[in-house]
Amino acid sequence: MQRSPSDDLVQHSQLAFNYASDSENRMHSDEGAQPFGFRGGLVPGIADYAFFVPPVVAALGDDWPQRGWMAVRLLAPVYDGDRVVVSGRAKQGSPPSLELELRGADGTVCAECSAGIDGGPEIFEADLAAGPPPPQPEDRPPASLDELPEGTPLGSLEVTLDPTALRAAWSENFGPAGDWPGSVDAPHPAFYPEQGNRILTSNVVLGPWIHTESRTRHVDGVRWGERLSVRAAVREAFEKNGHERVHLDVGFYGSDGRTVALLDHRAIIRPRLAATA
Repeated sequence: MQRSPSDDLVQHSQLAFNYASDSENRMHSDEGAQPFGFRGGLVPGIADYAFFVPPVVAALGDDWPQRGWMAVRLLAPVYDGDRVVVSGRAKQGSPPSLELELRGADGTVCAECSAGIDGGPEIFEADLAAGPPPPQPEDRPPASLDELPEGTPLGSLEVTLDPTALRAAWSENFGPAGDWPGSVDAPHPAFYPEQGNRILTSNVVLGPWIHTESRTRHVDGVRWGERLSVRAAVREAFEKNGHERVHLDVGFYGSDGRTVALLDHRAIIRPRLAATA
């Protein structure tokens, strides 16, 4: 049932864990991140996204994962072992909404979040066509703006919603923010940007890269055990401030063809190196 948010402070705090230090994205390792000016491996942006979920669900209720929206901008790194604090205010209105921020161990604002049941940011609405499966890992081309021009469709994924495996992974990777209640018959909201990362990395080989923003709209309820089709196309591909950036439209479609969720997913696929003295 949806709750009625009020102009009250909402908050969540926990230790961050870099669960991806051994992943293909070496930006999550110390040796991969330091040439780009970071002091160590970055905690995945998917975890930062997940940290916002407990106060959002507490304020907006169990209906929100089925038909709400959330927009998260990742602004600064979070490091392994940092105690992060999410705070903000839930505001009454039509539609109700929240404005939150995540601060790192030194008080830096590392991410910003807006969330609500209705309204929210504009996200593409057209159905994305199903494509062939992604290439085999060894056949993926290197990521570049030439390889991912605007309008490029990506190879589609098929994902079965296995509650046992998914709940265990979320709890392990996200800590308290991943303890998804059994009463909520929907995937953890971080599932959608997590699959945005997966469809990108399944189609191209990336060096160290950075997830920068995700805007998700939960359109229709899903059923545990259901098989989803995950489809994507490049909305924009451009260079800015020395970084090569890609914005993806990602759609999630149920076994009966209905739209389950829509995602505007953004990343720096080739970051510039840090200046050296």
